[in-house]
Amino acid sequence: MIRKILLFSIIIFTISCSPQEVESNNKGIKLHSLVSYDDNTSYNFTDLTYFKKRWFLIFRESDSHAFGKDGTINLYTRLDNEVWTLIKTFKVDGIDLRDPKFSIDGDKLMLYIHGSKYSNKDLIGFSDYRSTYIDGENWEDLKDVKLFNAIPITSKVQGNEGWPWRVTWYKEKAYTFGYSSWGFDLYTSTDGLSFNCLNVIPKTFPFRGESTIRVDNKGDFYAIIRSTDLMLAKSTDDNKSWQVFDKIPVLSLGGPNFIFYKNKMLISGRDSEAMKVVLYSYDLDKKSYQKLYVLPSGGDCGYAGMIIKDDELWISYYSSHARYKGRHSDVYVENIKLNALGL
Repeated sequence: MIRKILLFSIIIFTISCSPQEVESNNKGIKLHSLVSYDDNTSYNFTDLTYFKKRWFLIFRESDSHAFGKDGTINLYTRLDNEVWTLIKTFKVDGIDLRDPKFSIDGDKLMLYIHGSKYSNKDLIGFSDYRSTYIDGENWEDLKDVKLFNAIPITSKVQGNEGWPWRVTWYKEKAYTFGYSSWGFDLYTSTDGLSFNCLNVIPKTFPFRGESTIRVDNKGDFYAIIRSTDLMLAKSTDDNKSWQVFDKIPVLSLGGPNFIFYKNKMLISGRDSEAMKVVLYSYDLDKKSYQKLYVLPSGGDCGYAGMIIKDDELWISYYSSHARYKGRHSDVYVENIKLNALGL
């Protein structure tokens, strides 16, 4: 099976020449197709990070969003100006591996992966895993991650009671929102493997799903939460309570991710109405948002990784807009000069 990465570099006004395919639009944004990706797979949920002068890219490989061939996870790396190299593939027999996410705790890089188990088309189990980076191209094998019940929940789904969609570390503690069709709450851990529910989210909290938590330089916790609209939430009392302080009216933003930049939250995800990968900016001082950019995308797409390096925003994502009527998808990595976006 051929596994190659489609790397797009978005550089505004200053871009090097390349013999490969070059596209441009009337705003002066140019796209360079550096390396082709050709595979008979799709639904490639991605993440991206830069750690100790090395890039890491992760994505899922399967033939269906769910209830298809069990997903496997491909881990790639490269140094600056090098090509991507596949260094590890994660598989668990009988488990559909999904939504891999990088997580950094000081000088420690980890990878978290969710697992779903099915019987025909019924979900019957949740499991979660972690791999820790050693050095160079070396990673540990998967270890089990457990979410312990805060209150009894009646469910046919075995294993973890929730889906810890993204794990964020702060002051040697790991935090994640665990969600499922029967619950949503905040979990924390000191070792990153055993998570306890804090039971701080009231039942009156709006409908919720995939969530990303970040901590600002003041120690305040922020989260974006997938719902009918995208909810922006905050905790300033050491996670004793959370409040929704604003929302962005975009339909069910799939794979919501964000990072802080100056006084703004840069937010990415899939607009589930337009079926496009979009980039938003939310101004924390003015309490206002704007759509910055629509990435080349369409059909099944989204689930982006985000990194800022050298005043550029790097984004990984997948999209099926260039494939065969949406039946397959490609993995993309793009970099955008932030000053060209007015940031």
